[in-house]
Amino acid sequence: MRALTITVFFASSILCACAGHGPLRVASESSDQLDAMCRELYGDIDGRIAGIAGNYSLDFTARTKELTKLEKYMKEKTPPALAKCWTTSYENHPDYLAPQNSEPRPGYDLFYAEFDDSGNATDIIAGQNVTYLKSQLHLIKEELQKKLTAAQGDGSGLNIVVFTHGWHGTASAFDDYSIEFKGMLEDIAAEEQRTHQRRTAQNAAAAPHPRRTIGIEVAWRGDSFLTPAIPGISGSKNFANVWDRKITAGVVASGSVHELFAFLNEFYRENSCDAYGSARGPATAAQDLQACDGVHMLTVGHSFGALIDMRAITGRIESGLNVPRGSRVYGFGDMSVLLNPAFEGVGYRGVFDDAINRAYNDVTEAKDPHPYLDAATQPSACQTQALSSATTTLKESPDLPAATQPDSGGLPAGDPARPWEQIPTVVILQSAGDTATGKFFPPEQAIATLFRQTLSPAERVDKNTAVGWIKDFRTHSLDYQSGGTADGCKTNDGAAAGFCPFIGEQSPTTKYLQLTGTADSRVVPDFMPLWSVMVNKQIMEEHDDFWNPQIVRLISILFRDAYIQAEIRNRARACKSQPGP
Repeated sequence: MRALTITVFFASSILCACAGHGPLRVASESSDQLDAMCRELYGDIDGRIAGIAGNYSLDFTARTKELTKLEKYMKEKTPPALAKCWTTSYENHPDYLAPQNSEPRPGYDLFYAEFDDSGNATDIIAGQNVTYLKSQLHLIKEELQKKLTAAQGDGSGLNIVVFTHGWHGTASAFDDYSIEFKGMLEDIAAEEQRTHQRRTAQNAAAAPHPRRTIGIEVAWRGDSFLTPAIPGISGSKNFANVWDRKITAGVVASGSVHELFAFLNEFYRENSCDAYGSARGPATAAQDLQACDGVHMLTVGHSFGALIDMRAITGRIESGLNVPRGSRVYGFGDMSVLLNPAFEGVGYRGVFDDAINRAYNDVTEAKDPHPYLDAATQPSACQTQALSSATTTLKESPDLPAATQPDSGGLPAGDPARPWEQIPTVVILQSAGDTATGKFFPPEQAIATLFRQTLSPAERVDKNTAVGWIKDFRTHSLDYQSGGTADGCKTNDGAAAGFCPFIGEQSPTTKYLQLTGTADSRVVPDFMPLWSVMVNKQIMEEHDDFWNPQIVRLISILFRDAYIQAEIRNRARACKSQPGP
């Protein structure tokens, strides 16, 4: 009887602290009334987010405190009449006039797609009489097409950013992840604005309008119950449901999120051009270029959110690796970034091995020394005559001699766009100070998979170790420079060459980043499309410290490089298709 009483007591305690909920967002189409009602509120909060996100002087602890203050402020300053601004699944954040002597702050759109513990679309399955045509998923599909049509009417397009949150997250506007994602969208929109300004300076008549930044948050139930908190840490969240949430993330990754990702993949393919990765194929004439660059897409996942992303897009990554050698490989959209990913190496080993083995010819078994350099985009007289407003020089390589290439397309002055080099399709950013995946993940994973067979010590390491900590996968390290006046890259002796995002980059801080290539060139080919970067904990302090200005800035720069490189490649192909030299 006593045992039964104790069991009932603990069960009641857990149930009382349960984090269960239905959809936190309601699918609402954009309307002039809602936009006008929420405009001032969004502008106020976005300005405060920018103030925290762009403050390089804050460390992780101070930034977290500021985030907590902002969440409290949002709750206190949102009157009941404006509550809908935070419960709609579509937030329209317009451009804002910044204070005098400052640049206007570009706006963005933000959609939410919620999924339950069984992987189903939460609003459809919750029994609230929401039909598919009134659902979050349908709204995203419908609105993206409308926004693309409007953008192309202005000679522009869309930059889509998909973000999947991790443990403890929800779709609530007052959740850390929701606010952090908004800060990321603001930075990406600002980088697009700066790119547009550089294009205008190069050639005002030919400069397109800035692309509209579109965010989509993939939200799931990041907590199954809220207590117990971490002992001795005030305000901390439950730690005992970590493995339950990892299992649930795996379920979400196999559910209706595939409908969303499949749609986004096709939407991207229909509005982009490449020899293999798109539905259109390469551009064949100059008039095709706008359609070719109508949509660019970045995917970002943190912790268990990275698990969801990787499982959902692995097939696309594998397909992209299996194009003919000497052709650009593709991924899911332009690039996928995994921040402190909380999944084991066995979920990545296959795609990694496929990437390094691509150097071998399946017939002759000869090894191609540069399987990721695309010789098909060599510059021509047409390119240099019709496209070059500011010529740069491609660095020499054994296969590709120095040559004049097209204009920089909006990259910083002096920065070669390097369309011949393979830009990464997957980037893992792993903090060296991340104890959650570095210290606690391996023993918990070993216990959870105690009876799973492994056939070698290396396979056992892959089974028990989080992907960002496996040395086989490591391609780079990211540190602060000692001295120096700008961000830069270097390659260690004997390491594989790789794409550098920083050439000509001007940083808004006195602490400059250095990306170092560390992959053994005897194993990893040059310009490997799968990156695993160990980030110094002075830059990214711990597991949740992905929302800091250096990491967000790096993500924005990588995405910018990816879509500008795609634009230049498309212009080169369209130019080559024209008659004449």
